[in-house]
Amino acid sequence: MEEYNFQLVEKINQQVHVVQVPDTCSFWMIRTKSGAYYSEYIHNGYIAIGWNAVLQSNITQDTEEKLRQAVELNYADKRPGAAINKCYSFASEMQAGNLVMILGDKRVAFGIIGEYFEKQDIQDPIKKELEADAQIAAGFHKQNRIECPYVKRRKVQIIKEVEELRLTPMLARAMLNHHSLSTISDYAIPVLNTCFDLYVYNGETHAVFRVNTKRKIKGRDFATFCYYITEIFSVLNEDEDISITTNLNSPGDYVVAFSQGMDFIQEHWFAFLFIFAVLFGGSYEVSGLKIDIPSVRGLIKWVCNRKHDNSIKSLEAEKLKKKSAELIWIMN
Repeated sequence: MEEYNFQLVEKINQQVHVVQVPDTCSFWMIRTKSGAYYSEYIHNGYIAIGWNAVLQSNITQDTEEKLRQAVELNYADKRPGAAINKCYSFASEMQAGNLVMILGDKRVAFGIIGEYFEKQDIQDPIKKELEADAQIAAGFHKQNRIECPYVKRRKVQIIKEVEELRLTPMLARAMLNHHSLSTISDYAIPVLNTCFDLYVYNGETHAVFRVNTKRKIKGRDFATFCYYITEIFSVLNEDEDISITTNLNSPGDYVVAFSQGMDFIQEHWFAFLFIFAVLFGGSYEVSGLKIDIPSVRGLIKWVCNRKHDNSIKSLEAEKLKKKSAELIWIMN
């Protein structure tokens, strides 16, 4: 604690911005063919979906019967309607600015969806797709890279990547859906909690405090944190009725939702971060800045040492002042 760098804490505070999430934002989950295309999606900044026989022009121009025939003919799909619906959702229902959860093999990424486009330089795209499907089914992708053959694509800006084991139980439940593409708007809050530290959505401000320790969270620590949060509001916002909810896992996150007092939590994010840091210690990292944070014991030691140092400095200053006064008296 003696070397505690408050300037670095302030830099971290400056890096934390309030994310305004539109109430109209939709949330999606897309699979990557058993993880085969996950790295390609992440590194190249796009997501894609199969059924190359059904492109955007087919969706907008062909009859439903013609689309069904195209799927049945090329993929021997027993449920062509489901495939067509996924193609339509990807090409038409997804909108720029929506959020997507991308499932890999033990890794999960979250990104902001961009514009739709079609890759034009894939030779014989239906054949390439079927060949890739067969290779993945045989496990070829586990040792070798298979290039994604899908024509229908969307740009994506990756904002977070985490280990699958770090997902909340609710998001783990969402993954039980094995469709290649699905909407997960019912899981909006868990997705946003994973992506952002401080955001506003549907009239609530959510502050997320990351718990990185693997030890059990002590009840006393948790109660103390909640106490300090409520006391701050009680002192500074006596007339506000603050609603707080928490979601705790270890390792995991403390999620505090404020239905009122949004301006206050946004303006005083540093205070809440500091309280959390002091109580639980460990480290905090954002935008490439990292700080090792002491526990309560470390803070107390620092305060005592600082008080002792200040006392010594005060005595030295008093001695210097006295000597100066004596010198002036002698000279006079």
